Amino acid sequence: MLFFNKPKLIIYLKRNSLEVYKGSEKTADVTYPFGAVRHLEIMDVDAFEKFIFGIFPQGNRGGQKITLVLSSDMVFQKVFPHNPAEEQRQIQNFLEKIPFDPTQLEIKKIANEKDLAVVAITKNLYLPVKRILEKIGFTVETVVPASVLGNVTQDTPLNQKDIWQKVNDSKIITTANFLRS
Repeated sequence: MLFFNKPKLIIYLKRNSLEVYKGSEKTADVTYPFGAVRHLEIMDVDAFEKFIFGIFPQGNRGGQKITLVLSSDMVFQKVFPHNPAEEQRQIQNFLEKIPFDPTQLEIKKIANEKDLAVVAITKNLYLPVKRILEKIGFTVETVVPASVLGNVTQDTPLNQKDIWQKVNDSKIITTANFLRS
């Protein structure tokens, strides 16, 4: 029941900027205000809130569903070959190297036939963005790493065909959605 209809907006969060997609059209590509986002955290929530308000004019706020897509440079990710005997130890070693308080991390494990991807993000990045968007009336349905949408890197744009195809694949989105436990 997650996505029987396409979300109206996709917001692609990158290290220094964000892009907004509506349908197949990129409607915004803007750089964050100086000092608002640093080291993968929202440092100045007020400045970031004003920034978001500026992207969405008064008449275009609210009532829309949003998917937040996190670029590869906004998440910590490692792929492990399936090896039940070593998997837990390898995952723990990976997570211990992430330079954030473990209680502030959200972790997803995304498995396929041959390997397991472990993706982690700090809650201090996506939760403030979600709260700001919901404050102005949007509904944030999903927060997913770009890696589940295809071959997306920080330097490549989102491919609209891949995005809509993957966003409508409820199994992928449910598994990778940071908003679901």
